[in-house]
Amino acid sequence: MSSPNPESASTPDRRAQFKQAYRNLQLSPLLKPEERARFKVEYNEGLLDDLEQKIDFADRDSKTIFTGHQGCGKSTLLAELSARLSDEYFSVFFSIADFMERSDIDHVKILFAIAVQLLATAEREQIRFDASEREILYDWLATKTKIETDSISMQGGIGIDFFKTIQAKLQADRNMRLEIKQEFERNISELIAQIDRIAMLIEKTTQKEVIVMIDDLDKLDTARAREIFADHVKALLQPGFRVVYTIPIALLRELDLRRGLELETNDSIEFMQVSKLYDRETTLARRGEERTAKERLAIEPLPGTVKTLSDVLLKRLEDPDLIDIQAQKLIIFYSGGVLRELIRIASACCFEANKEVRLRPGEAVRITAEMVDRVVVELRNNMTTPLDYGHTQILVQIYHELTPKHENDDGQQRFLDLLHGLYVLEYRNGDLWYDVHPMMVDLLHRRGLLLV
Repeated sequence: MSSPNPESASTPDRRAQFKQAYRNLQLSPLLKPEERARFKVEYNEGLLDDLEQKIDFADRDSKTIFTGHQGCGKSTLLAELSARLSDEYFSVFFSIADFMERSDIDHVKILFAIAVQLLATAEREQIRFDASEREILYDWLATKTKIETDSISMQGGIGIDFFKTIQAKLQADRNMRLEIKQEFERNISELIAQIDRIAMLIEKTTQKEVIVMIDDLDKLDTARAREIFADHVKALLQPGFRVVYTIPIALLRELDLRRGLELETNDSIEFMQVSKLYDRETTLARRGEERTAKERLAIEPLPGTVKTLSDVLLKRLEDPDLIDIQAQKLIIFYSGGVLRELIRIASACCFEANKEVRLRPGEAVRITAEMVDRVVVELRNNMTTPLDYGHTQILVQIYHELTPKHENDDGQQRFLDLLHGLYVLEYRNGDLWYDVHPMMVDLLHRRGLLLV
């Protein structure tokens, strides 16, 4: 085999294309307006409109629970919703992951983060409420986070660097976070009072009602999320302004917890659906009739979903010549309709394709079905590692029946773990039903666990 020629005229261009596509295919949501302008496609626009209207129609202190599979596009949708509402509302959107690692999140720190982010957003938007009130609030924050501000004039304005320092300290200083929790856990009403005070000053100054949207709470493990939203939901509902909380989709399979959230939020629970590639009847009818992905692909998926996912993929690749049509179909199929999975597979394929560019200088390399197959094998193996026999038995049962059945609490928890980890996908388009992630179907076939 000849050595790659680094001086080839076409190879650097192709390498540059795949490198850029790889960067475009990062898993981070489209939070900035310029990112959405560049990559956004029409997806769940009806849900965006409904959320906007429901928030607008709701009481000023209403709370909304927002859920859906990880990677289905919730963060991008909330960022766009926040931008839409910003003309009429003082709209604050932030990720709880920017303040601390997920394992250390609790209801007190969520509320404290709301206080910080309200003031940080006011500072960033140059909202200037009463100087003496502002100084009191900034002194309160500085005291709780042990940040020295003596050398900075409160009257002149601390600036956004003050909040960057607070955020960095909250991220790094576990002891400080523990002290905040211990102090306000005993007196949560004091923290709520300060949050409401901040919101009141903002509303008085801007003449806009406050709305806060907190992202990435849906990425908490189910045990921690359960503790927060089952045991401390009343505290999270106390702030006197609109708040949208994201939560793991698996929690809403727990009947008591769901009923509690419905009661506390006046039934304000919103789901972001995964786009189904096949309807339930077609899925059931073809079970047992195919063994490989290519055999399953012989049944045409729903054209609307294919178009949406194709648009997402080709916008990120930027050049349709970087992928052949069969590879494109395979990536869409293996995504299961989940945007995150589509992007994860395509990103790895760009990396794989660039290896070919190095080996075949001067050729117009494309992502091929063979490359997708290699990527899927690697991703499937990574997904398989945490699974035990009990998990695979649940996957087999869902594969055949499209609905979960549990004989005990252990089975229920295993199912919730599979749902939370995208091993099982929930579809709400018309009927509520479940299916096994396409990569896991391959695994079950390889292990001889599916009766055909």
